[in-house]
Amino acid sequence: MSWNGAADSGDSEDDCDSPRRPSTMKAGSSVASPTRVRFIYEDEDAKARVCGNVQRLLNVVQKDPEAMTTNAQVARKVLKYRRVMGRLDDVDVEDPDFDASAFFGIEWCRVGAPSS
Repeated sequence: MSWNGAADSGDSEDDCDSPRRPSTMKAGSSVASPTRVRFIYEDEDAKARVCGNVQRLLNVVQKDPEAMTTNAQVARKVLKYRRVMGRLDDVDVEDPDFDASAFFGIEWCRVGAPSS
């Protein structure tokens, strides 16, 4: 099966810079979300902005789960909607090896020439 549910012919021409099955590990348990969405991009800066925003969203909730600021309330609502709140306790979002994209089920696929 391919990422979109269609039968996979096996000879993919994708130039994805992430593994097909992203995983985020802590203490030997897998907490990665199955791939839910593939983002196709050309601009590394755009990818970095999205990854940074996702990382900040997770940091806000993990640092102070009971915070009542608007940012914290919105962040909790997003994580509940995406059904990842339950897995947040199993990860350390400040770990340099933590992949926020894999945690959310995002697969990045680069197209076009690399930007300078």
